[in-house]
Amino acid sequence: MKVVCVTGGDSKFFLHLLLLLRSFELHCPGQRLHICDFGFTEAEIEYLRERAEVLAMPEELRHVAHAWYRKGAIDLYLKDVVFDAVVWIDADCMLLADVGGELAALSGATGAVVLAGAVFDSFTAVIEENEAAGRSTIALFRDIIDGHGLSYDLPYVNIGLFFCRSRPLLEDWRRATLQVGPHPLFEQNVFNALVHKRGVLRLIDADAFNVTGPELNRLVRRDDGVVVNSKGAPVRMIHLTSSVDGVLEIIELQINIGDKVLAGTMRRPTNPALRAIQHELLQSLAGEAARLDAHGLLGSGGG
Repeated sequence: MKVVCVTGGDSKFFLHLLLLLRSFELHCPGQRLHICDFGFTEAEIEYLRERAEVLAMPEELRHVAHAWYRKGAIDLYLKDVVFDAVVWIDADCMLLADVGGELAALSGATGAVVLAGAVFDSFTAVIEENEAAGRSTIALFRDIIDGHGLSYDLPYVNIGLFFCRSRPLLEDWRRATLQVGPHPLFEQNVFNALVHKRGVLRLIDADAFNVTGPELNRLVRRDDGVVVNSKGAPVRMIHLTSSVDGVLEIIELQINIGDKVLAGTMRRPTNPALRAIQHELLQSLAGEAARLDAHGLLGSGGG
């Protein structure tokens, strides 16, 4: 099975993408990460091409209002890429294992078309959380659910990581996403509705494959370096996103690389064990100093 691992981002996520790319190189040796251009600078694109397969932004997506529309249209980015399955990984993730290989093995055993992990027990829980936060446009998710005739009791998956064997499903995801109005996590809401409507979803353990939110604070790094969750199971991927406070800090970071500086915005975990992993990946950027500088991506300063 030819499994293609894909991510996407723009300049705001460039630092995060560098960490994902380094963790991918460590845990998936011999593989090339495919990166969808959601809005990088030319310098960033030229640099990334030296380390990964950069997929150019399709012309029809250049004027869409939000990067989530581009994520929902990844089939356009992949139109010339040959694959049996796609593993999507959000740019704000850090790998701790070869998730593509593991998901392909799970799928092969079950014939599953889509694998993803549930982060809410129901669609209702997602809507109630957003309504409590005053996000009235979440009513558009109700319209999607009702339009497909789905139950509000279905589990809601986070698509920071998903495995998909169906190109037609990705095409339908794009068509539906580009038609929906913006609201919280709209491309993810459309994806949830499609996979449930078609009955192609098999749930995996999000607390092992796609750890988000408060569960990030419960992770422990053992003496052997393995990160385990609250159930003691090894974690394959950390996803730096949370809808609650006390899990992540948004910081403006300046990383000294020799006598130069790499600057950007970073989500920093409050969990000391995860912060240490992030710091180790940041420190590894020193090995990229020459290439980053050659593309004009380092500023003056440091020491």
